[in-house]
Amino acid sequence: MSFEQILIDTENYIYNQFESMCYTENITGLELFIKKFNIDVNGDDGYYLELISKRNDLELLQMFIRNGANVHLNNDELLSSCAHRGLLHIVQYLL
Repeated sequence: MSFEQILIDTENYIYNQFESMCYTENITGLELFIKKFNIDVNGDDGYYLELISKRNDLELLQMFIRNGANVHLNNDELLSSCAHRGLLHIVQYLL
């Protein structure tokens, strides 16, 4: 296995762990992971933002924003999605 392949596999593993953590981890744990592994919270075209929005946790969304999340990706898809699901407190924050 080449060094480049090891790097790719390692990065994939880290992002798979991050995705799993988005479902269950507390804010502090996620923030530490983001900083330790330099996670791109805008990765996969806003996938992680959509994932955490399903947790209906405004503090979690605010932490993502503190760590560089762009809530306007894909023509404000996050805003539309939250409005469609009736997450008014998040919609108000995003506006």
